[in-house]
Amino acid sequence: MDPALLCKVFFNIGTAVDIGGTFIPSFREQIMTYGSRGMNLQKSEAKAKPRSKLASHFDYVASIKIPHTWFTHYYIVSVASSIFWGTQIATRGRAFECLATYSKGTPSTMTINQILLAWSLMTIQGTRRLAESIAFTKPSQSKMWFGLWVLGIAYYVFMGISVWIEGIGEWSGHLKWLTTDRTSCTDPAWRHCKSPAVLKPIIEDLHCTSDLRRCICYPIHLPQTPC
Repeated sequence: MDPALLCKVFFNIGTAVDIGGTFIPSFREQIMTYGSRGMNLQKSEAKAKPRSKLASHFDYVASIKIPHTWFTHYYIVSVASSIFWGTQIATRGRAFECLATYSKGTPSTMTINQILLAWSLMTIQGTRRLAESIAFTKPSQSKMWFGLWVLGIAYYVFMGISVWIEGIGEWSGHLKWLTTDRTSCTDPAWRHCKSPAVLKPIIEDLHCTSDLRRCICYPIHLPQTPC
């Protein structure tokens, strides 16, 4: 499945559950309620009447809770995801190449500048929330359902990809000449190389950096100098 489509499916399902859950009292009260409101609910449950076997199983699953302070994990994952994908994008790492493979044939809807802007804003947001969480979070007895914690982690994992995935084709083509090694220039469109000395002005003009000890491939529409 196309990674961009998979991200959309995840967020659409999450939105549907979030909205639909508010109309189911037991789900809303025991799953979606946490923090101080959850503590008040736990007190009232002690006085509740006996329930059916099915309801008892649901109550058991809903009773698996974790400290509300684990919210900090969300922002750790967010920052880690931004750093990881930023590195993958810049170096065309294996994870990036894997997503690019599954995205082939899907037109890009983002420019290079939009990718950089979205990734940068997501990184800043995650870093800010992590700093606030570390600095201001205080010990508390409040709890939240463990499933919400898992979904929150998944949310930030998908968000770290979603902010740039729709431009993966554009970015992949833009960096292809910069990361292809001379010995692997088999594609006719990239078979021409330049020596490091001749290539240096081109790299500087494009504001790119590279190890000039390598022969780097470039598109055939640039001035060609056979390897």
